Amino acid sequence: VQKKEQWMVRFPIRLYFAWVCLAAVVNAAVLVQALHWEEAAFVSVFFTIIGLFAILLAAVLMLSVKNDRIFVLVTIYGYIGIITERVIMGTGIWAAGAALTAVLVLIWQLLNQNRGKER
Repeated sequence: VQKKEQWMVRFPIRLYFAWVCLAAVVNAAVLVQALHWEEAAFVSVFFTIIGLFAILLAAVLMLSVKNDRIFVLVTIYGYIGIITERVIMGTGIWAAGAALTAVLVLIWQLLNQNRGKER
């Protein structure tokens, strides 16, 4: 694959795909709030954590199968935004904890993948 094709075609598509996946989780969380499911306190947090886990799984798969670091970096960036929002708003500290755990797992995956190539 030529460098020009890599940067002009694949990079934007990978970046866009990662953002679409994150937006799907955010939209699901907004839907839960719009349906007023937060009255059952654990439901909103539960769906957020499930969504975060789904994105974590997708990021790990994209890294291991497609070697797509862009997807992982966008995911980490999105998780940091979720953590910041949850901590500032003082809501869903469990979701913030889950996002922080996911960020650490993804960073570990990135570092571990690089070590595996050096051997």
